[in-house]
Amino acid sequence: FLGRALRLDARIRATYAGGGVKYLLPVGRDVRPYAVGSVGFVNYQGSLREAELGDLLALAISFGAIDADDVEGNEPAYELGGGVVIARRQLQIDAGYRLMNVRGVNISRIVAGVGARF
Repeated sequence: FLGRALRLDARIRATYAGGGVKYLLPVGRDVRPYAVGSVGFVNYQGSLREAELGDLLALAISFGAIDADDVEGNEPAYELGGGVVIARRQLQIDAGYRLMNVRGVNISRIVAGVGARF
């Protein structure tokens, strides 16, 4: 069509806001496994760029190649997971796994954190 290969860059930016609960299992003092659950909303915005032609998203939507609802909007989401908190004096180390579902798409995350307890 253009006489050359297209170099496309497709991205989706997503922001999640929600609230949930974290239940620490009462099995020990220094090592505490936990379960988490949350619900919220995801706001997402897609982009489709070509190196020389620039932004092609509006063009792809107008031709019907991409459905606008697939590349921008707000959707409900839920997240389930678990992990373990390891406490050493005031230091806390948190490691876990989360599974989020947005529009039937599962998103897996491994999470880790370090903090201080006062």
